[in-house]
Amino acid sequence: MNETANRTSDVLEFSGSALQGSMHIPEGYLEEFDRRFSDILYIRQEAGVLHNSFEWGYTIYEHVKNHNIEGLTQLLSGQFSWRCGTLAMDELRSTKNACLCLVSYVVQNAIHERLTDNETFYNVSDACIQLIEESATRQEVLRCTYASLIKLADLLQQARQTSYHYLVRRAKEYIFKHFHERITVEDIASALSVSTAYLSRVFRDAEQISLKQYIQKERIERAKNLLRCSNDPIQSISHCLGFVSQSHFTECFRKITGLTPLKYRNQFSEIYKTKL
Repeated sequence: MNETANRTSDVLEFSGSALQGSMHIPEGYLEEFDRRFSDILYIRQEAGVLHNSFEWGYTIYEHVKNHNIEGLTQLLSGQFSWRCGTLAMDELRSTKNACLCLVSYVVQNAIHERLTDNETFYNVSDACIQLIEESATRQEVLRCTYASLIKLADLLQQARQTSYHYLVRRAKEYIFKHFHERITVEDIASALSVSTAYLSRVFRDAEQISLKQYIQKERIERAKNLLRCSNDPIQSISHCLGFVSQSHFTECFRKITGLTPLKYRNQFSEIYKTKL
């Protein structure tokens, strides 16, 4: 795995020890919070500047939801003021916090309306947050935020083209969770407490491909990304994605892409282009 993936794998969850004692509020802390609230309220009232309305954020969400990229661009451009409040004393940090709040708001609305599977949107959010944290300028932060919202809009548009049955969503969640293991249709059906035949029929009706084909297609898409963006050996990628052998991986990859994994990497990977 690349360096970013390694760092991510180290911090997937809060540990129990990290959370221990976090919910204890020391004496006087609530009073300190109230003082900060009063200070901010005073400054806002003196300046006569209000925050953006609820409708401002919801309109952004609606543009994302309806894939209205033009409207989204206009709303986020300099034609309108971002009045999100002072979210940190440092200007860059304040911008980061505002953008994190905005992306989180859009993600939570989409999940609340059950427009897509949770994991997909949560992972877009994770990627956005990591990139925002790594940004060194406000322009980089805003660029990352805009790119994230477009990605979310694209995913919602794709989701609308599929009639989601609850079993399809749960099957995809199972595949995501067990992606690096050997997955069979029988395993998924058993986990969802339905018959293999029924699950297969529901999935094919919704996705227009079989469940087995979907698993293979997703694995090849992940393989393409790893071949482009990492320097992991092809054998390691094959093993990581649950293929029984490298030759089986090569056969499946060529069937879908028309290229062997090595030819694909040589053609599309910037990492490997510099080594040739």
